[in-house]
Amino acid sequence: MKIRTIGNFLYKFKIFKRIVPTLLKLMVKFFYIKEIKIIHNNLIFSLNPKNPIDRETYLKNKYEDDQRTFLKKKIDEKGIKIFIDIGAHMGFYSINLSKKKNWYSCFWTNYRKF
Repeated sequence: MKIRTIGNFLYKFKIFKRIVPTLLKLMVKFFYIKEIKIIHNNLIFSLNPKNPIDRETYLKNKYEDDQRTFLKKKIDEKGIKIFIDIGAHMGFYSINLSKKKNWYSCFWTNYRKF
């Protein structure tokens, strides 16, 4: 977990924005890391370090916060009870929004990946 903390800190500085992801990719290749587990908003995620979206989530400790905040606001405003996340990469939106106690589902069309 300390490596992630250091990576998150360094990633905030513009000079390290390209270096840190490259170092992470090299570590993944060298140590044959196939999965990284993180805790985000009290939820456990299993990330694929070879995937750019998963790496971004790992390094920034967030993913598309503005979009998720917008969705949460609209769900509350409109009283939406059902949310279907079609084309969900890993269900990040659905999992984070599921804390609202509504009904959520996510679909990924490429079944061979799972």
